[in-house]
Amino acid sequence: MDAKISKNLDGVSITDELNDQFGSGIRTLKHDTFFGGTEFTVRTAPGGGGTLLAQNTHYVLENQNARLTSEAGKPVYISWRVTDSNYQNINLNVTYRTIGDFAEAADINELLDLLNTHNHDYSGVYAALNHNHDSRYFTETELGSTEDGAAGADRIGATPMSGINGDTVQAQMESMVELVNGKSGQLNNMLGVWPFLQSKLKNITIDGGTASTTPHLGICYYNNYIYTIGGIRDILKFNTQTFTLEDTITPDTPTSGSFLDIACDGRNFYVLHTSGSLIYVYKYDLDFNHIAHTGNMPTDSGGMIEMLDEATMGLTPEYIFVAGRNLSRQSFCRIPKATMTVPTYSTAFGAEEYGVGGMAFDGNYIYFGHINSPAKFTKWNMNGTKQGSTLTLASGDNRCEDLLFVAMPGQAPVLMAALYSTPSKICAINPATLTQTGTTYTFAAGENNCRGLTFDGLYVWAACDTSPVKLLKFNTTPAKIHNTVTLAAGVSGICRMAFDGTYVWGRTLTNPLKVFVKDTLSAFT
Repeated sequence: MDAKISKNLDGVSITDELNDQFGSGIRTLKHDTFFGGTEFTVRTAPGGGGTLLAQNTHYVLENQNARLTSEAGKPVYISWRVTDSNYQNINLNVTYRTIGDFAEAADINELLDLLNTHNHDYSGVYAALNHNHDSRYFTETELGSTEDGAAGADRIGATPMSGINGDTVQAQMESMVELVNGKSGQLNNMLGVWPFLQSKLKNITIDGGTASTTPHLGICYYNNYIYTIGGIRDILKFNTQTFTLEDTITPDTPTSGSFLDIACDGRNFYVLHTSGSLIYVYKYDLDFNHIAHTGNMPTDSGGMIEMLDEATMGLTPEYIFVAGRNLSRQSFCRIPKATMTVPTYSTAFGAEEYGVGGMAFDGNYIYFGHINSPAKFTKWNMNGTKQGSTLTLASGDNRCEDLLFVAMPGQAPVLMAALYSTPSKICAINPATLTQTGTTYTFAAGENNCRGLTFDGLYVWAACDTSPVKLLKFNTTPAKIHNTVTLAAGVSGICRMAFDGTYVWGRTLTNPLKVFVKDTLSAFT
């Protein structure tokens, strides 16, 4: 097992790492994450020698991690590929900056396997009298003891481990448990480990006070807190460790109108706001102090972008995208985060590319899922230029209500689309070609109107807008994993979902509103 590096958003330098993964396939590095651009270089010899390979000429970076990119403020990738056949079958030297490794269950399982499979024969040449590695001898009774402080594990010494406290086996195991339960230290916010190691499972619902019944109100995660829109201009802050409503925040600006959506990029919060027939985007710092806001969304031949209570917002590193969900609106706005200035025009969709039910960003392109029947999907670059042709699904695969970009190591990235129908449906789309992959999955009877999707690092979660809400879990084929879970009575009308690294959270349309919490492992037992 290679040494792991804890999460560090400033990056840790790795110089001249030997890469002997040959061929044209996906390549990974010894550490799971790395920055792109000038902080990633490939040479045919170490020490700055040999030929310097050029990005997008000799090799490409792939599988950008949207969450870590947002936290670090610049692109973070997890894989790359050599495209020039002249360099595909030779050793290469890679210099890069990593922000750390994912804590994976496989790492812990390897340690547990070593502990569980070690056998020692105390007879013959292995008798106690022949032991010379330690003057202490523990009897079978002592090793099997469960008395605190007296058992063998309390007395057997252990080699110090980075990030783990204690000089005995028992002390180190207790330190690991403390890290897992506290979600702190080297395991903080790392995807993949919690569904396997979580020992205190939570499947609860939290009342959140007075709520608006506007559809598609946002929910987002930042720094151990879940944020969602509450009342007219309230933002609810939930503690993801204590599972409590910690604060109700009402920003000083604006003083009228109401909030529709909320998103966070790790540096600022962005809130979609409507006042009468006008719509704006407000930018706040992480304490919800007002920084700036846009003017009213512009008009074009397709009509005003504003949708009153029907609008969708998505973030990229540089822009905020806003699009209407109404069938009569066929345009979107692209707002620079730095200036918060609205362009004098909206970019128009095609004549039959109607309102937007979901957006997804893959690090390079923004994708829109339209609420047409059948559903349509379009792909755009950051200049607001359409890429390729519109994807139209088969007859009966109607109305995209949410869209999710999913990238996993060793797998081709996909777009997952929730289709709002009775029963509901879900499909996978190749983002590179904007073509559907596999067949559309149809939910069972009663699993109607899928409105929310989120990704837990392993699986895609889908929530049905039923009373009460029903939850399903899928792989990216898509294929259903485990049974459908029906939430408690009164948990109805799903809006959106979010994942905090440990739990899936969802926001309802009830009054009082409810936020449900589901452990990613125990929810389907």
